[in-house]
Amino acid sequence: MSVTENMIIEWLVVNSQPASLSELRSQISPTIPPQLLYALESLQERSLVDNNANLFSIAPITREYINHQLIQNKIRSNIQQRQRPSQKHPSITTREKSQILFNIPALPVVKQQS
Repeated sequence: MSVTENMIIEWLVVNSQPASLSELRSQISPTIPPQLLYALESLQERSLVDNNANLFSIAPITREYINHQLIQNKIRSNIQQRQRPSQKHPSITTREKSQILFNIPALPVVKQQS
């Protein structure tokens, strides 16, 4: 599927309500209307999108399947982000580690009483 087709499908699934062409155009693709029309036509030919009274929608079973896929993709994405090393904190070099260790004040030694 094209990027525009994916955007249409996801938008219709997330919003759960049939949408007019003007609503889709304003929400998805205000700058590329010809691509939006081609994408809608392609989705209709493949029975992924229905057009009833100039409102575009997705069949409930298709909506459930796509919604499930979106949720699974989001979960995978979150898991992958957690597994990646964090780039929020700069890594410390070995030299910096040794400088930090040498600059830590020594703690007094406490003798154990027997």
